[in-house]
Order: sequence, then structure tokens, then C-alpha cells
Amino acid sequence: MVAVLLGAVALCFAVLVSIDWLALRLGEFWRERGMVFDAVYSGTLRRHDETLAGIVQGLGGAPQATRTPGLNEYDSLALIRAIHPEPLERPDTPEGYRHHFRLLCDALAQWMAGVISPVGMSSWDEFAAGVHGALDEIRHTHAGHK
Repeated sequence: MVAVLLGAVALCFAVLVSIDWLALRLGEFWRERGMVFDAVYSGTLRRHDETLAGIVQGLGGAPQATRTPGLNEYDSLALIRAIHPEPLERPDTPEGYRHHFRLLCDALAQWMAGVISPVGMSSWDEFAAGVHGALDEIRHTHAGHK
């Protein structure tokens, strides 16, 4: 079995602690069910390394991860800044969160349509090509494996 670790959004240290705990529990869950992985793939961000470390700890071990930038997530803050350059308050109410995710959805749609080019980010086509390339590599490398 091949594990693919995709990115996760973390807004603050408390969320990172929760993600670390969840990663550990996920690894334990898989270990308790006898799951063994032939290969592991992850993005190249620190968050990916930290999440994977929790999973591996819970599993009791795993193959060395193949790190590929094609599995890195997009920068949600850069996307939002591309359509809303004024500073935003950190959301702390249900309406604040709804507003944040409305902006993010709008920014994603504009990025995918080629309308905006967020600072520090590749185009949507380049981003999608990276994801497709990573998944193609995984399929090719592990074709016929169960």
C-alpha cells in the first residue's frame, strides 16, 4: 500500500498540536488494523514533515518518505491577498469564518481561471501539473502493487 500525505491547513500553534495528535492517532489506527505501507510520499513543507513524523510514530515505523513539491498545498493567504489586499482581522466568529472561506473560494476560482496571479505562487496550470506529475510518478512507480 502507498500512502500519500497531502497538506493540511494550520492557523496557529494550538491547531498544530491538534494536527500532531491526530497524526499520531491516525498512525495508531492504521497499526491497530495491521496496515503496512510499501512507500510513502509527501510534500516538502515543514508541516508535512511534522505530520508524517506523528503518523510514523503511531505506526511504529514506515519507509522513508519520497518528498515531492507536487504534493505541496497552495498558499491560501496569498490567494486571499490577491483579491483582498487590505489587512483582514483573524476570523473568530462563525460569520468571520464564512467571510474568510467565501474570499478563499472566490480567490481559488479566479486563480484557476487565470484571472489572478498570487504573489509567490505558480499559476494554476503549473500547480495542477505538479500534482498530476506527482500522482503519475506514484502510479508509474507502483503499478501492479497492491
